Amino acid sequence: MTHPAIKMILCALSLFSGSYAARATEPLLLRAGRYGFPASDFEYVYRKNNLYGKQTPGECLEEYIPYKLKLIAAKEAGLDTLRTLVDKWTDCCLRFVRKCLTDSILRCETFEDPFRESLYEIKTAHLLMKIDDADTLTAYPYISGLKKRYAFAENTALPAGRRNPADTLFSFAGVHVRMSDFEAYKRADAPHDAEKNSRQSYCRFVRQTLLEYETRRMLESERFRGLFGEYLDGCLLFEITEREVFRKAVADTAGVRAFYRKHARRYRRKRQMEVTLYTCGSRETAVRVAKAAGDRNAGNGRKTPDDLYSFSCNSGDDCPCVDTARFILPKGANIAAGRIKRKKGVSKIWEWNGKFVFLDVHAALPPARKTFEEARAEAIAGYEKEIERRWTDALKAKYPVEVDKMVWKELKNKYVE
Repeated sequence: MTHPAIKMILCALSLFSGSYAARATEPLLLRAGRYGFPASDFEYVYRKNNLYGKQTPGECLEEYIPYKLKLIAAKEAGLDTLRTLVDKWTDCCLRFVRKCLTDSILRCETFEDPFRESLYEIKTAHLLMKIDDADTLTAYPYISGLKKRYAFAENTALPAGRRNPADTLFSFAGVHVRMSDFEAYKRADAPHDAEKNSRQSYCRFVRQTLLEYETRRMLESERFRGLFGEYLDGCLLFEITEREVFRKAVADTAGVRAFYRKHARRYRRKRQMEVTLYTCGSRETAVRVAKAAGDRNAGNGRKTPDDLYSFSCNSGDDCPCVDTARFILPKGANIAAGRIKRKKGVSKIWEWNGKFVFLDVHAALPPARKTFEEARAEAIAGYEKEIERRWTDALKAKYPVEVDKMVWKELKNKYVE
């Protein structure tokens, strides 16, 4: 169960995703319509991009502007309130926090800097500890550390017997937890505690309360806000691109065909070979079949591949049968460790996966233009790029971009080597 306060924090985070509202003290690098983007946001993207490869500030800006325009389009389309997207994002955020919290518990450390994880690990982290399952032996030292850190104090002055719901059970970090909170926990969050004594339920309640507080503290940190905002932006970008580009390209068959006809010269297949692959059960059989295939090619025999198959199989029970497969190989194809003879005729025999094989190369096919069916996937990919370019141009017209020349000059000078 996700604590209501944690849900509220995540909802608030979604409102601050992206840098659409710059702080008053931050200079704006650019404006896109009524939206402003501070220099610090660009610097964050630039530094991150340069972790994986060298990029100039100008190259980064060319990518940064379309990226932000698409996020604006996603926001104005209301995708940041789309239930399925927000739920997915919230779940991933909580999974990441709980994984970091689990790592801290296993190391018996208080949680300070969790950013050792990549966005890929955030998306794919599965075996995570739930907050209300943190009652294993490994959690006790960590909980003790939290109690010390937040000056945990129990109210030892409570009278025995019936207690008032407003009574304070314990306090820490300025938080006062009351008897009513404990009663609500036992009713809703821990029905399995009914068979346990009150002390066991109380200990579980204390652990869960401390861990929930630590989770909220982590979620409210500035660095978590940035990371989760970045991940939400990624979800929004994927969803808006799926709607505006990918689905349109796949559905517009006429558009894809027109794009193929316009750019047909791009879609050419390389030199190919028409071959038959013979697979034999023994070297002796392979030698006999290869000789028969060579004789046929030289006009000294009349046997077709099927005849060769029968020829081999009918020679006796101790002579294994032969499998044949006729297909087209592109130039440079690697079959059986690249031992293909790239000229007409029968190749040498080699052993492969316990069988003895050889190729009969029938013809070398010259380069040729691909048909639409052969080039469909490439044509769709090219058409997607064209649709995306048109969409980006439309966004630039809708949200005119103005770059502050002074701020941009300072940024370029800052990152010149």
